[in-house]
Amino acid sequence: MSTIVKRLLRSSDDLATKGELAKEADVPSIGEHQPRNPYLTEIQVLQNHSDIVRLLHPVDSSRFVSAGDDGTAILWHTQTGRRHFTFSGHDRPITAMLLLTVQKTSFHDDDESSAALRDPILLTASSDKHICMWNVNTGQCLQTITDLHSSVKCMVELRHGMWCSGGHDLSLWSHQGELLHRLDRVTAESDISLVLSIPNEKLVAVSDKTLLVFKVTSPMETGGVYQLEEYGNPHTQHREAIQSLVNVSDSVFATGSLDGTIVLWASARSVNFTRKLSSSARSPQGINHLYPWSIQCVVPVEERYLFAAIGAGFWLYDVVTGKCLAKKVAAHFSKIQHMVLLAGGSFLATCSADGTIRLWGSPGVTAAKTEETTEEQKPRHSKQIDRFMGISPRKEDTKGKSKSVDQMQFQPTLLGELLGHAGTVQMLLDCGGDGLASCGTDGLVILWKDGAVQSEHRNEFIREMLQLGVS
Repeated sequence: MSTIVKRLLRSSDDLATKGELAKEADVPSIGEHQPRNPYLTEIQVLQNHSDIVRLLHPVDSSRFVSAGDDGTAILWHTQTGRRHFTFSGHDRPITAMLLLTVQKTSFHDDDESSAALRDPILLTASSDKHICMWNVNTGQCLQTITDLHSSVKCMVELRHGMWCSGGHDLSLWSHQGELLHRLDRVTAESDISLVLSIPNEKLVAVSDKTLLVFKVTSPMETGGVYQLEEYGNPHTQHREAIQSLVNVSDSVFATGSLDGTIVLWASARSVNFTRKLSSSARSPQGINHLYPWSIQCVVPVEERYLFAAIGAGFWLYDVVTGKCLAKKVAAHFSKIQHMVLLAGGSFLATCSADGTIRLWGSPGVTAAKTEETTEEQKPRHSKQIDRFMGISPRKEDTKGKSKSVDQMQFQPTLLGELLGHAGTVQMLLDCGGDGLASCGTDGLVILWKDGAVQSEHRNEFIREMLQLGVS
């Protein structure tokens, strides 16, 4: 893609200051020859949506769901790209999706309707103030929840077969879609946009720049029903709206905000501030008062590391030490919307409002295959992070001979670029051995396939057919 086209695709917030424009020279480019890019030769373009596709959600190893502004969700087969079902139940954009795990112990074997609920259940929430419950295996709409006072912005699954939805209010639901309790936030100035389950039956919710903590009380505590109770609000650490909320481990979660701040919180007992990782926080710039260094996405890795999309670049942090292990300040011509670690850490895939998907990593490491790690091959950081930074397994007899990675900062290399979307790429999904899925404002879902893996699949299929013919 030419530099001119990339500039045309950029969103207006990247034109906030002349300083940002000067950084275009720092954005790396790559030619058509991309020997480290496995996703160049085979793609599938899925065109069943009629408007912006904003969400991708995995179902299992062979299926995923896409949803967007046309009010529909579509179940796809990752290997073939075949459409299984179209879930049509909304007349406004879908704003959130949640896949409920099977709750076998919640139903009686002789109840046919309950037996149907043993299949995976997909929840789709929309700005039409409805939540639809779908049987993923049959495509049937099991229930449409209309007892909502506002649009639902987020949902999260809890223990004991319950789930929670957030919008202007915070609601607690049973696995069957029965409303258990609702916290009416009558005086609230902003909606709940993000919600996360943390230990000890607690929830963390985000309302603008504020964290809200709630506890799910049991029937023994309330006299027969589950309820939501406010558990206190931690001291505000962000100056602007929180845009990312993720669990790092069982005892730590992270928030990232519009002002460029990443905050770590302890959650083992009560919710307490731990530390700030990002030093990118700045005042708004330009005549439109925009934030070129905002946090769009935070991705945890193996309970210790965080990839953070900050402006048009990305950073890699060690949560324990607080150190920045790697960064690319100018990775795209516009803000990074989403990112995902692929092939066991061999690539970090980033997508942007500039319409591109880019693959980053070390030029010296090939895509990983599943293999056992011996005692002598101890990773410096974690298996995925070592692979991303190109660190060979450390053996005892070579200890001390290589320079410690902790003493330097890794500079990721652009290994590939995927061009197929005609607008902002909204989200990415790792499909394992079947490749990578992406969606965008052009209404497309694209499956990017590993050409070598697909060739192996075809050869295996031909061998099986030949063997059947002989027999």
